[in-house]
Amino acid sequence: SHHDFRRNLEPTVLPNNPCLVRDQSNEDAWIIEPKIELPEVADEGLLEWPKQYDPSASAVNMVQRHSPDGREWVVLYDHLHDRNEYDENGPRGHNLRMEEFRFFQCVLVPRGKAEVLARHLQDQQEIDVWSFKPTEYADGPYIGEAFWRDTWESTKFTDDIWKTPDDCPIAIPVASYQWESHLDKTLPDGLSTYLPQRWFAEELGLVNRSEDYRSWMPKSGKEVFKVFRSGEDHQSGVVIDADVFDEYLAEQELEAVWLFIAERSAWSNGDNERASRPRFEAAIWRDGKEWKSLNWARDT
Repeated sequence: SHHDFRRNLEPTVLPNNPCLVRDQSNEDAWIIEPKIELPEVADEGLLEWPKQYDPSASAVNMVQRHSPDGREWVVLYDHLHDRNEYDENGPRGHNLRMEEFRFFQCVLVPRGKAEVLARHLQDQQEIDVWSFKPTEYADGPYIGEAFWRDTWESTKFTDDIWKTPDDCPIAIPVASYQWESHLDKTLPDGLSTYLPQRWFAEELGLVNRSEDYRSWMPKSGKEVFKVFRSGEDHQSGVVIDADVFDEYLAEQELEAVWLFIAERSAWSNGDNERASRPRFEAAIWRDGKEWKSLNWARDT
C-alpha cells in the first residue's frame, strides 16, 4: 500500500527476538573499550581529580577498536559513563560525588571538508553533543520494516546543524531507534537500539542478521556493522569494519570526522558551589593515512 502507516495487521516484536536481549555477551564488550572506571579518591583530593587527566589528548587512540579475531574496526558512536555517590544520610544538595562520561560521534563530510569542520569547532571551543547525536526514530517506523518500506525516511546530508561552517554539509550515519512499551504489550520495557541510517545501509548494501538488528552484513559475507548496548545502564557502542569503511569513504568521496566529548566531575559533599567540572573535546580526522587531532578543554 502507498499508505505508509496503514497495515492490514499491526506489527509486533516477538519476545524471543534476539534484539531484545538486554545484556549482550561479554565477547562483544570490546566494542566499548576502553571502559570508564572511577578510581578511589580521598575527600582531600576530590576536587583536583577531574583535571589530573585529559581524555581528549588520547582520544585519537580510541577511534580504532579490535575484535578478538584480530579484525580492525572504527567507532561510529559510543557513550560510556561511571559515577559514584555519597550515602543518602546527611544534608546535601544532591548525592553525586564523582562522575565521568564520554561520547564519540562520527560524522561524514564531503572530501576536503574534514579539517575545515575540525578547525571550525576548535575555533568555537565547543562541540554541542546534541547537534551531532544519532538521528532519532521514535514510535514511527516499525523495526521489522527496516529498510524495505517507505516508513523509513532518511536524508543523507543536512546544512542545519548549529555552529558548523558554511558550505559543509554533514551526514550522520547512525540512527537511534525507540519503540516504546505502550505500543506493544509483548514489550514491557520497549525496544531501544542503534541502527545504520537507511541511506548508509543501502549504500553499503547491508542487511540485518537473522532479525538481530545489532548485527549487519552485506548480502554475502561476514558482519561489518555491530552494535553493543549493556543492560540497564545503556552503555553503548557502534562500530564498522575499518577496511569496509575506508572503501566506502573513497567510493563516496567522503571524509569522516570523529567528535569526542567528555566530562570529569566532582562535588565536595554534593555541593554545586564546591565542584570541579572540566569538559574535554576533540575533533579527529585522517589526512591520507595520518591521523590528525585537535583537542581543547574548558570549565563548565
